[in-house]
Amino acid sequence: MIGHRALQASKGRSVTRSRVVMSVHYNRFKSAALGCVALAALVVSSFDMARAQSATDPGETAAAAIERLTARGRGARTVALSELGIRRSIVLNGMDARRDLFLPVPAGVPIRDARVDLEGRYLRGEGGRTTYVAAVDSVPVLSRAVTEDQGAVSATLPVTGEPRPSGFVNLNIAWSSVVGRDLCDDERSIGNVLEIDPATRFTYSYDTAAIRDIATAWSALPTKPVILVPNGTLPQEVYDAAWRIGVVLARGGKTAQIRTLPRIGDEVDTTGLAVPAALQTVGPFQSLARGGRVRIASDAEVGALLLLQRQAGLEADIVIGSDSYRAQTEAALQALEGQIAGLSTDAAANIAKWRAESRTAVVEVNDTIRLLPGAGHPVIAITAQGGGNAAGFLSELWRPLGLVPAVRVAAANGPDFANAPSLPLSLLGGRAGSFDVLARGEWSATFDLSSTFTGGRIPEGFQLDVSAAPGAGTSPAIASVFFNDFLLGARSLTADGRPERIAVSVPNYALLARNTLRVVVQRQPVSDRCREVPQAFPVAVLPSSRVMLAQAPSAVSFIGVMPRLSDKATLVIPRAYLADPATLGRVISLAYAAGVPPERSDFTVVADGAEARPENAFLAVDARVAGVEGKVHVEGGRLVLNGSGNRPMLDVSGLSRLGVAEAVKSGDRYGVVYRTIGQEAPVLNPNFLLGRGDVAALSADGTLVAIDTQSSDGVAAATERDPFSIFTQVGRSFGAIVIGAGIIVFLLFVLLATLARRAASRRQ
Repeated sequence: MIGHRALQASKGRSVTRSRVVMSVHYNRFKSAALGCVALAALVVSSFDMARAQSATDPGETAAAAIERLTARGRGARTVALSELGIRRSIVLNGMDARRDLFLPVPAGVPIRDARVDLEGRYLRGEGGRTTYVAAVDSVPVLSRAVTEDQGAVSATLPVTGEPRPSGFVNLNIAWSSVVGRDLCDDERSIGNVLEIDPATRFTYSYDTAAIRDIATAWSALPTKPVILVPNGTLPQEVYDAAWRIGVVLARGGKTAQIRTLPRIGDEVDTTGLAVPAALQTVGPFQSLARGGRVRIASDAEVGALLLLQRQAGLEADIVIGSDSYRAQTEAALQALEGQIAGLSTDAAANIAKWRAESRTAVVEVNDTIRLLPGAGHPVIAITAQGGGNAAGFLSELWRPLGLVPAVRVAAANGPDFANAPSLPLSLLGGRAGSFDVLARGEWSATFDLSSTFTGGRIPEGFQLDVSAAPGAGTSPAIASVFFNDFLLGARSLTADGRPERIAVSVPNYALLARNTLRVVVQRQPVSDRCREVPQAFPVAVLPSSRVMLAQAPSAVSFIGVMPRLSDKATLVIPRAYLADPATLGRVISLAYAAGVPPERSDFTVVADGAEARPENAFLAVDARVAGVEGKVHVEGGRLVLNGSGNRPMLDVSGLSRLGVAEAVKSGDRYGVVYRTIGQEAPVLNPNFLLGRGDVAALSADGTLVAIDTQSSDGVAAATERDPFSIFTQVGRSFGAIVIGAGIIVFLLFVLLATLARRAASRRQ
């Protein structure tokens, strides 16, 4: 499904036609911490306004420059399709092909200067009448006929500025190619193709002052939001809150960027940094104005970077409040204020006013989540002690309630369906409704194992209730059911407007941490001898459709471990990770890939070289777990993978920039263990998911190799619920013996039946 991670954020929107669509722990947070978080947030300046004023304007005073840098303004966004998960070109061909794309905007906020820069190309090898149409929110804005054999597609599509309560702009691309000259000619051509490039981008701006509540601020986050944490060794609660919020962002199709506050001794790149002329005589700004790489020499220079952070790449979308964060920002901003006070009393007064406003904004001292009134754009502040509760509230289920600037969350968990034998598809993100089908139509639902199912259970099957209206043609419509692109079943529909049930089973090998269910309906658009004109007819996936649940397989594989992680898990990291905030990106990627629920997981930090003893399913990242004896052994850049009988399957040295994940079991606890190979750790792909097998080699490109060391052909876990798989589970040779014995028994029954008939004939 195209851009499925972005489409999941649209509250489970169904796609028609070919649409691409806490243990609870709560502590009070000190007002001084949030006050300085707000202070740091207020230094965020508007991107447009910072560029509007020239750094060499001699008429601007220092007071005016401070006021401009801290004033509210407009936020600007440019989102390419590639940032929404669409990394390959979208190809449309055939007589009638369409794609719907959902482009994110701040929910309920007017936008300005909005446009879509459509990029692509077309091929027209078979001639005919060929046209493509682009529509925005169901309103056509572009229609072009194609007459050349090939060419580029480049157009600017206007987008109106009215608020979108859904938080999405719907872009629809339609392609029509009629190559036949007669009405009954075959239209199944392959030579006429429209290709939409992932470089297609959506640009808009909005008034940041219109962001007044948590829910709207979350919808206004960029595709790569910045989580700002203090420098140095992170407190355990800060690290804990940061990874939880990062996983929530990943579930919504966004990639968290972890950045730390700069400190004395750090080197920063100031190339392109525009320092107002009136401030260039102030000490902290002088070194920054020189350009190039600069080593920070004072706290005042840190404060200057905060003031210019939108340009300096330090802008924060989410901050984790803590005492260390408060102390670092307080020292930097006090030092900067002291330097500016020697230049201009008016400028110092502006900073004093700005700091006073930031403190006044914090009226409650024990909020778990608070929207801070930033100068350029609002910042979401989260207490370090309330990370689990905040993650639960910011999930798709509860986030719409955040129509206020601050909330205190004591608990935020999903409903408990541990004993339910089945669940309605609406809980999986599938919206019941109708869609029109001419030749092909599609309904889809995307869901996470960890956010949907509890009790260590997985989908066993689906009961899909479908109704279809009669069509003009005589050929029956065909409904096909796909699960993660595996065809699970199909049937011909009676198409009389009455519900028809399609029951399919889900094999274990088809399961992933994130799953997509698709129902594809196809029909022949032209009947025999073209006596009927093709017309679209409605098809509906009914609310009575359900997913049937079963216990997860007992196999020690990723598929066997992930459902147990989704119930309640423990994340284990070594203490060395706290000293390196960059490891947060690795932890977030692995937790998302394994399906670790951020709202109901425990967090454990073990001393280097010590062993963790988790009480439930676990994800251990470069940490040892007591009782785990896996098949993978890593020593520096050496990787050893043992097979059956502890015989090495692989033994290689000199590796680097790689990691290996392994499904393991210790007693009755299942888990995943990750180890870094070599001195240089990989920057893991934020979009990868663990799937089949029990060992996976990982890199920046995702999963390089995934194998099942427990089965030579990989079918043992896949067929666990298949009664006929007993023959493969006990071995092929024994299975052949059983089959042969069965044949002999059958022949004996035939012989006995024949003898019985002959005996009966003699008696008669």
